[in-house]
Amino acid sequence: MLPEIVSPDAMPTDLAGLGLYEAVLLVNVPARALPVAAMAALPAYVRDLGRGLLMIGGEESFGVGGYGD
Repeated sequence: MLPEIVSPDAMPTDLAGLGLYEAVLLVNVPARALPVAAMAALPAYVRDLGRGLLMIGGEESFGVGGYGD
């Protein structure tokens, strides 16, 4: 399966939509750029569906990206 690049604001916002993907890679994406519902669904995506989540930091993410808590 080929990777699909989706802008943060267009990513699926529920578990059913996220479940269509084997993994989610967030590359230099600040938390504020993701839909609130998508952020809420990501823990269940990993925990319940056993899918992958990879976050790669950059100037827009991590320290100032809003992922604390």
